[in-house]
Amino acid sequence: MRIYDKHDWLIALAAILIILFLGACSLTVGLPFWGDDSAAYINEGISIADGSFKQQIELNYYYHPTDIPDEASDKGYIVYVWGYPLILSVIFKLFGFNFNNIVLYKLPSLLCLSLTAGVLVLFFRRRFSIALSFVISLLFCLSADVFISINYLYSDLVFLFFTCFAFLLMEWLSDISDKEKHSWLIALLYSLTLWMTYETRLSGFAVVVVAFLGHSIDFAINGSKNRKFFLLNFSPYFFTGIMILITERLILAPATQNISDMSAKFDRSVNVFYYYKLFGNYFDRIAGAGIIVFVLFLIGFVTSGFKRQNIYLTLFVVGTMIVNVNLPYIQGMRYIFNILPFVLMYAGYGLSLLAVLTFKLFKNFESKGTVKPFDKMKESTIKKAVLICFSAFVIAFSCVYPVRVVINNITHWGEKKETDVYSSNALDVYQYIMDNTSEDCVIAFYKPRSLYLNTKRKSFRLGVNGHVIDEADYYLRYKLAALNSNDDNMEITNGDIVYDNSAFTLYRLR
Repeated sequence: MRIYDKHDWLIALAAILIILFLGACSLTVGLPFWGDDSAAYINEGISIADGSFKQQIELNYYYHPTDIPDEASDKGYIVYVWGYPLILSVIFKLFGFNFNNIVLYKLPSLLCLSLTAGVLVLFFRRRFSIALSFVISLLFCLSADVFISINYLYSDLVFLFFTCFAFLLMEWLSDISDKEKHSWLIALLYSLTLWMTYETRLSGFAVVVVAFLGHSIDFAINGSKNRKFFLLNFSPYFFTGIMILITERLILAPATQNISDMSAKFDRSVNVFYYYKLFGNYFDRIAGAGIIVFVLFLIGFVTSGFKRQNIYLTLFVVGTMIVNVNLPYIQGMRYIFNILPFVLMYAGYGLSLLAVLTFKLFKNFESKGTVKPFDKMKESTIKKAVLICFSAFVIAFSCVYPVRVVINNITHWGEKKETDVYSSNALDVYQYIMDNTSEDCVIAFYKPRSLYLNTKRKSFRLGVNGHVIDEADYYLRYKLAALNSNDDNMEITNGDIVYDNSAFTLYRLR
């Protein structure tokens, strides 16, 4: 049983403050690319805040920019998972929404990544020294793919935090005695965390199931037969179910599932190769020596992945990858953010094992008189020296990218690229639409959710879910799209250009 001491809490706090400082200095005033999931979350958050949730989920169905999931095809509405929008609704209540306060909507992601750093220190502390726990936590949180996501307004970092926090609370709760005064408080906090995990991403259900399985295994082996202790451990799952029923059935609605995606016919070997390369690139970027990290991961996975305390994490990592390989779409690193800390954890196990074996090897040589590296130094001193040098190198290496981002952001504060969702050209076209079109007009655009957020004009994507050009009053072309689709390149023969700049052309259709 791991009881945290003052030193552990201070190191966890240090990790939180480091990420909070660097992350805050990296926040930008715009939105760097046109992935309009961010707009979908904000739209739904605003609807939660102003009481228009029912109307919003019907609009979600209309402007959904990809094929409607089979589960929603006959319902006439789509509910996006609303855990993250629920958090954004608080930002909207406090500050409203306008083109100048986008940065405020990034604060939940910043806070969640910062808290994740501290949570991971405490989680890894149950397995490693405090120094190694600190290093692995920072190594993960400062990696380029994760750190830069603070500015993307996606649910990834929020889901990452709730996943890691849920696993920490589960292990903590399974350890403490029912006689401790704070045990029921931890159980309540665990219930709320499981509920938010479930409601933040569709895969949150898997997190809840895996946490329950890990908890059950631990309780079966070490648990007390005391009824009160049993209730303490497993009441959170009951209360989580109650909260899900109340919020989904009486207040909002269940998120639309997309399980049907798993049955899609496509070449899954392509996804296997894609994730193989993705992990390889990730390992290269975090340590500059991907093959070494990969070997350490394999060693740790084989030797420690099936220990009692880790078996549920192994199931979580493997299960997540099986699901991702079977999805007919890919989303880069963001779909595997919440398993990466545990991938690095296994690499930490591999490193620890190699360190122990190397030390024993030198001790063996010393005893035979072959080498005498420990003649004038104590064993503990050597271990600390090696660990300090290793930690300093790894942290310094991992800080290179975030520091560059921070310096660039500070020296170019307020500047936006031409491809930013809130570039000057984008703001101009939004303002023109709001000033010169009727509120009930319909505009065809390849990012309909973003256009609706920024103009409050109903929009759809051409050629998707049966939408055709005849439904629209206007057509907006974005000239700078990196991957133009057919609707972005279509020739407009029955319309007039009413607005044009270097990034957008707006046509009024006859």
